[in-house]
Amino acid sequence: MSFKRTVCLDFDGVIHSYTSGWQGADVVSDGPVPGAIFAMYGYHLANFEIAVFSSRSNQFGGVAAMKSAIRNWSMDALRGENTPNYLLSQVEDFLNAIKYPTDKPAAWITQDDRAVQFKGTFLTVEEINDFKPWYK
Repeated sequence: MSFKRTVCLDFDGVIHSYTSGWQGADVVSDGPVPGAIFAMYGYHLANFEIAVFSSRSNQFGGVAAMKSAIRNWSMDALRGENTPNYLLSQVEDFLNAIKYPTDKPAAWITQDDRAVQFKGTFLTVEEINDFKPWYK
């Protein structure tokens, strides 16, 4: 068995566009961020393990809501009317390979809309107060 490096993706604001804001752990009210599903599929094809982790991960209904949304978006994005059956099975393989940990996993890289890479210096209070995610 070969070692797979993990790419950890935050859900809200990274995969889920999150334009309506927080509606509850079991509610995913918006569509995906453009390109999110194709990026995830590319990571899968490049043999990365994909872990989707969110503040909703350990809340009732959170994982089920994320799985359902990603499944629906993937089916919409990765299959069409003329998609051959063997490609549909690859979409299922992709969806089944996604992990949904309830605790933050060790990862090669984490993509999060509300994170700043630590480069040896701490943010000032002003920098923290002025922080805005990419969609604001």
